[in-house]
Amino acid sequence: MKKNMLLVICLVGAAMLLVAWQFLYCKFKYSKNSKDMVIYDTWAAHEDEVLRQFLKDVEASGKANLTVFKNTVDGNIEVGYGHVVQPSDNLKLGDKITQEKAEGLLTNDIIKHHKLYIPKLKGQEIKTGIARLLVSHAYNTGTASDTLVSMALQGFINEDWHTNHYVTAKGSTAVVPGLVNRRKNELTLV
Repeated sequence: MKKNMLLVICLVGAAMLLVAWQFLYCKFKYSKNSKDMVIYDTWAAHEDEVLRQFLKDVEASGKANLTVFKNTVDGNIEVGYGHVVQPSDNLKLGDKITQEKAEGLLTNDIIKHHKLYIPKLKGQEIKTGIARLLVSHAYNTGTASDTLVSMALQGFINEDWHTNHYVTAKGSTAVVPGLVNRRKNELTLV
């Protein structure tokens, strides 16, 4: 019994260390130049290499999924770097795409999700890191958050709020650990 308890304690400790390491690694990797400012609606989000690499890492561990698959968390049919397959993509489960196609889908998805915030932030100057966080959040949720806009205009993101909202899968109230980690990793952009 004591051996089992010790094993559980070791496993929990190892998991906590892994999460802490991932957070610190992301903080170092993505926080460069996050103090720069951008005018949100004229910022070329799809050309921002820090944002592109962040999305590649959080959506597909840095390597595009070149085979169309069903996401087991939310049930979406996806390919590339978390691209949700649309009827206009003419793709079905099991279809293959090229790396170039995955990059193109990423570019188009960044443009699409960047545009979600333009009506709320037109002409507004905000920190580049916060702009990246907004696009990542929209990329993941498909929506623009009024609360995040308010925080962006104040120049900060409330960490407690951000890590406790948008952490459940569609139609569920159960917290998804992967979404909690994503929200924490998004904070490293700021």
